[in-house]
Amino acid sequence: DERIDQLRRDSDQRWRRAIRDVIDAGASRGILSAPDPEGSTLRLASLQDGLAVQAVLGGAGLTPQSMAREWLIGVAHELALDAADLVERASLADSSSVGASGGT
Repeated sequence: DERIDQLRRDSDQRWRRAIRDVIDAGASRGILSAPDPEGSTLRLASLQDGLAVQAVLGGAGLTPQSMAREWLIGVAHELALDAADLVERASLADSSSVGASGGT
């Protein structure tokens, strides 16, 4: 259905624009490193999509909280941030998950 597909594309565009806006704002303030903001946007949106599929399918045992935590760990790795600090600030701390994914 073309109408549904257009809604999906519009939603995806808004989500990617929101990610890019945060990356651009953080980079301009010196909070994060994003030498390839367009690539970072694509990778982070794709990571979120993949985690969402895994959560819906149930195979990875992800809860909404663990999915958010894993995404933030990916964000930290992508943007040269401290993963444990980012997860802690989001109140999603679970030392086994942060440690298992490499921490910083």
